[in-house]
Amino acid sequence: MLTAVLIGVLLGVIILQMIKQDKNEPTSALVDVTNTSKEANEGATEVLTPSTLPGFNLHVVQGGYFSQQDSATTQLASFKDKNIPSEVLTINNEYYIWTGLASTKESADKLETSYKELGVDVFDKSIGIPAKDITLSEGDAQTVGKVATVFPEMVKTYSSFQSTGKAEVTVFKDQIASISGAATANENVKKLQAAVSEAYQSLETYVSGEGNESDVQQKMLTVLKEYLLVN
Repeated sequence: MLTAVLIGVLLGVIILQMIKQDKNEPTSALVDVTNTSKEANEGATEVLTPSTLPGFNLHVVQGGYFSQQDSATTQLASFKDKNIPSEVLTINNEYYIWTGLASTKESADKLETSYKELGVDVFDKSIGIPAKDITLSEGDAQTVGKVATVFPEMVKTYSSFQSTGKAEVTVFKDQIASISGAATANENVKKLQAAVSEAYQSLETYVSGEGNESDVQQKMLTVLKEYLLVN
């Protein structure tokens, strides 16, 4: 009789352990599925949406206009050889060599005169940078939109300092920090962020009396070039 009781108790313990294991297994499986789902979400691609950036007006010093990029690139080399700030910029599938940016004709005229003294044929003109259709993530679109707002103001600050010897640059500090600090996986946006940050630093140094005008112009031209490449 005692033996039978012991056997019954042992069987009961074994069955109880099996029940506990069965109850625990689904919980473990549930945790694994949750983790897998989280990893999938973290690797999800950002949604791209179309939007339109506003246009803005500038005065530019132009060194050439071409229908073929190769011709523009060849001509660009002659400006680089003379250490003249210059970039090839693409607008509506046409290629322009610009050697200076300004917010007023007076400021652009001064640049034109200084370049002609170096023996290059340039002229200044007013131009409208057209509104720009882009398809980017919401965050990238906001970053590029901030550039479209702050960049013309930076050019205006340059022209003001060129004309009067006075200008305030630190007003852009928070905006530039917001632009350069935004996270992005888009290589064109990264290049634009870097260009804006470098242009701000160059402008700040120029206004402080320690920088030079050519460096500011080159950095601003690079910003505009990278801005036009974002799509």
